[in-house]
Amino acid sequence: MASMLDRLRAAQPISSQPKAAPAALELLVKETCAQIAVEQREISRETLEYLGVHAQQNIPLENFLFVDTETTGLRGGAGTVAFLIGLGQFRGNTLQVTQYLIRDYHQEPLMLRQVLPRIEGAGCVVTFNGASFDMPLLDSRATVNRLQDAYRVPLHLDLIHAARRVFRMRIRQCSLGAIEAQVFGQTREDDLPGAEIPARFFEYLKSRDEGLMDAVLSHNFTDITSLARLMLLICRLHEKPLEAGHQQDIFSIGKVYEKHGQVGRAAACFRACTDRDVKVLAGLRLADMYKRRWDNPEAAAAYEALLAARAESPHVYTALAKIYEHRMRQPARALDIVRRGMLYCAERRHISAKAAEDYAALEHRYLRLVRKVEKQKHGILKQVESQIRPVETPEGAN
Repeated sequence: MASMLDRLRAAQPISSQPKAAPAALELLVKETCAQIAVEQREISRETLEYLGVHAQQNIPLENFLFVDTETTGLRGGAGTVAFLIGLGQFRGNTLQVTQYLIRDYHQEPLMLRQVLPRIEGAGCVVTFNGASFDMPLLDSRATVNRLQDAYRVPLHLDLIHAARRVFRMRIRQCSLGAIEAQVFGQTREDDLPGAEIPARFFEYLKSRDEGLMDAVLSHNFTDITSLARLMLLICRLHEKPLEAGHQQDIFSIGKVYEKHGQVGRAAACFRACTDRDVKVLAGLRLADMYKRRWDNPEAAAAYEALLAARAESPHVYTALAKIYEHRMRQPARALDIVRRGMLYCAERRHISAKAAEDYAALEHRYLRLVRKVEKQKHGILKQVESQIRPVETPEGAN
């Protein structure tokens, strides 16, 4: 019987190169083009900052890489594999989509060796919910296949967050499908639901029926083209927000400007909101923004405009009273505002406990302001009296 040493000597060395897949099971690489109207040739650094990407300079449109994966599981995890990776990149007005589909698990490293260099070489990767799913999954698979050292992720724009900031006020559920339907006005027909895609791949592995993957490839292609269109739209809205067709979107972009300290742009967005419901929210946001920045005349004018429009609330009365009392040194004007606020809350005290609390807070402020105004009046009166001198009457005058 051969010894263990003899068997080890007779063993063939393990090749470091992956074995070639049978011809019938080669990695599928599919190239498809989509025509998308393009207005800008690059995305500015400032616009990318609004979207949450800290770029050092403007990025040409051709340097964005749109990435979407189809996987064996929807929750990730160590056993989840991306069996299809779609990449989209602009070439002029054409979006070139390349899809990499493994026909069996052993082809995963072959696919990653083609995909990862393209991701690393991009100026910015664009995904939809990729920060939570796609990119961590690719990072995990690169590690499993010992490709992590050659993989460096560039700038990453996860559009789900930017889309929510712009559209969530109008579209409660900001899925890619909902955005397609309610923003682009297009509904997918005969589309394979994403929840059914893992089962479709497992069925393909058993049957080897290539036709089963057609719907998966189509779903992935549509995701990538929608991703590219969405990025172009969101960038344009941040550059020209007043061109948005819905005032909810204008208001939402105003909030983005406000967050980044762009007071003038934010104010223009808020003032452009004239529909009743949005106008009240925008007016309150405008007033609060000026108040936080200590622009007291503008803040007071904005709060006064809300009261004039019957957009009353305890917050408006209290904020305006504070500005007049503490910042503009007009306690009498503050007292008048508080008195009106008390009347407003008094009518609602029986409706809710919150209204009763607001009334009590305004009443406390009212009593303090009354004393302050009386003290101020008394001080002014004493000052006037001290300046009055009795007129001396000449002797002998009648």
